[in-house]
Amino acid sequence: MMIFLYVLLAVVVLIPLIGVLLYNTFVRARNMVEEGWSGIDVQLKRRSNLIPNLLATVKGYAAHEKEVWRRSPGRGPARPRPRGSVPPARPRTC
Repeated sequence: MMIFLYVLLAVVVLIPLIGVLLYNTFVRARNMVEEGWSGIDVQLKRRSNLIPNLLATVKGYAAHEKEVWRRSPGRGPARPRPRGSVPPARPRTC
């Protein structure tokens, strides 16, 4: 009879203990998933905040390039010469 009480007591204690441990495991897993998604959201917000800065930089550089080309008349982008051709002679200025 005493063994039966010990087994019954062990079952009554172990079943809720296992339930609590499983519940805590599931809660921990849910929190880890939420933390992971939160990190992804933060990275996406950072990236979206950098896009206007990138556009402003590109526009500034384009304006600089336009000004450089405006100041240098007659000078276009360098074109590759065919192989074996002689570069044009430069005029001599003293």
